[in-house]
Formats: sequence, structure tokens, C-alpha cells
Amino acid sequence: MNSEKIKQHIIDNDLISDILEKLDCHSIKQYSKEYRCALPNKTNSSAVAIKRDSLYISVYTEDESIKGDIFVLIMHLKQIKFYESLKLLHEMLNLKFEGYVKQDEVNKINPLDIFLKARSGVKTESNELKFYDKSLLDSYIKLPHIKLVQEGILPETQNKFNIAFSNEYNRIIFPYRHFYAEENKSYIGSTGRTIIDDYKLLDIPKYMAINKFPKTQTLYGLYENYEDIQKAGTVLVFESEKSVLKCDSYKIYNSVALGGHEISLEQEKILLGLNVEIVFCLDKDIKEDFIIKLCDRFKNTRKVSYILDKYDLLDEKSSPIDCGLKKFNYLLKYKINYGNISVREQG
Repeated sequence: MNSEKIKQHIIDNDLISDILEKLDCHSIKQYSKEYRCALPNKTNSSAVAIKRDSLYISVYTEDESIKGDIFVLIMHLKQIKFYESLKLLHEMLNLKFEGYVKQDEVNKINPLDIFLKARSGVKTESNELKFYDKSLLDSYIKLPHIKLVQEGILPETQNKFNIAFSNEYNRIIFPYRHFYAEENKSYIGSTGRTIIDDYKLLDIPKYMAINKFPKTQTLYGLYENYEDIQKAGTVLVFESEKSVLKCDSYKIYNSVALGGHEISLEQEKILLGLNVEIVFCLDKDIKEDFIIKLCDRFKNTRKVSYILDKYDLLDEKSSPIDCGLKKFNYLLKYKINYGNISVREQG
């Protein structure tokens, strides 16, 4: 089962108490809308609250407070990533775990899909995902690159996202990891950015695929940021990998990147599955009408909003995070809540 189906299975069969026991939580109490319990080796019997209708959790301790879904609780207690938490949940419930399987891909091929998707402006992707271990990066130099540091991306961020350098291609390497993959085999490919300043004059592409893969079937940064996105209750959706890295350097850990300004059907499913507010933070040159069409795909299912540079704070084609933390927070504070016509008209 995928994450949404297994959560519904837990709700339908009232299995919350069983899971809490298997996580070594104790003093479990059932109420009309939630369960309460104590953390392992702790005494506060109200430290953990988990909603019966959504599996949304809140954890309060002397040291910290945590919010998110049931997977965040498992990830926190077991110190594991999303994939491992999903696998463990299957084991707890004696369910067969089959790993990553694309939704709707088996025996559901509609010959008209390609025309319908093209007509709707949705990006399509026919290539299958392949998963690799960390040996994918063995031929690269695993050191922070000075050009990224000069652009505000700290060495610790580069280390976190396994940024590397290729002498062969003379490019900075951005590895992609899929959030729905086991830790030792989570890489699906990489892109490379040239370090040559005159790349346009020399007709060199700024970015190119090093290990070709379908970007449209994942979100850059979700592997690293899933838990923080759940805690924040919000996902910031940017275009480029660099924006996610800049956010991380500013200690903003709830961002992802589409790898472009369009959104595929698979990316739409992933964002819906996060069950958090979606905030589109697209580059300045993207027209508001286009952003509204993206928001329209989520308006009846998720809270959705978008950043618009009404105050001309950004340079042409800049990402909202490129203007620095202070201006970005200002843009975020005055983001536009989609569907609230009065807000847009006031702007």
C-alpha cells in the first residue's frame, strides 16, 4: 500500500492503539476524536496526541514540539527515513510491502492519455525510474563548490544534499534522491551545472542530465525534507534545485523543486499525498495566469497559495529566495491565498 492507502486502512480498522503499542508508547487513552499516550521511557501520558480521522500527530516534550503525520512519529522515534517508516508500518500491521510502485501504471494504460495530457498542458513522462546506491557518485569529487558558496549555498547544505563536482563534465553535480526509496538505494539520477561563465557565448547548456532520469516523477528535496514539511504543515514549491539549497542554507527546510515551472501528474499526486498547504514560489518571469492554473488543480483538495512579486523586489527571472531571507519572508507573509478574490483585488 502507498502512504495514503495505509493511513486509510489504519483509520477504517481503528488500528491506532496497536501501532502506538508497537512503537513502545504507553498509557494509551482513547477519546472521541483522538488518542493520547506517553512516549517510550517518558511519563507524560498526554505528550502524544493522534487524531482518529486523519492520523495527524502532535508531540509535546520539554525539549521540543513535533507536528505532522503518523510517519513523522515513526521517523522521529526510530530515527529513520520515510521509506523505512512506511516499510515498518507494513510490518507492524502484517501487510505485504512491495516497495515503490507507480500508481495507476499497471494494466491501466489509456491510449488517449497522451492526447488528453497534451491538451491540458500537463507534462508527460514515459521513462521508468531506476534506483541506484551511492556508487552513482563514486566518479565525482565530493566537496562543496566555491561557486555555490558565493551564491549563498553553505558547505553544510552541499554536504546534506550530496552536491559533488565532475572533472569529466566540468560541472557541479546535483544528485536526485526519491523520497519513496530505501536509504541505501535512493538515487535516481543527477543533473550537472556548468561552471563556465561564458556558457551562452560558447553555446554550452547551463544544465544537462548526467545520469538521465525522469525528473517529472519526483520532487527535488523531498527525500531530505519530508519530515520538516510535515512538521511545518506547508510545502514551498520552487522551480530549481538551487532554490531548495538556498532555502536550506537559510534554515528553511520545507521546500521542494519541480525541476521546471510545469507540474506533471505524478508530481501532482506526490504533493496531494503530503496533505499540507501548498505554496507555489515560482520565478518572477512566470505569469500569474499560469500560476493560477497550477493552483486550480489543487483548490478543491488542499489549501493552496502562491507568491507574487507585486512590489518588484526581484530581478527578472529570479526565484523568490534569490532576494535574500528578509525579502523572501516578506513575500511569503503576503502570499496570495488562491480563491480569495478580495485579496487579489486589493493587491
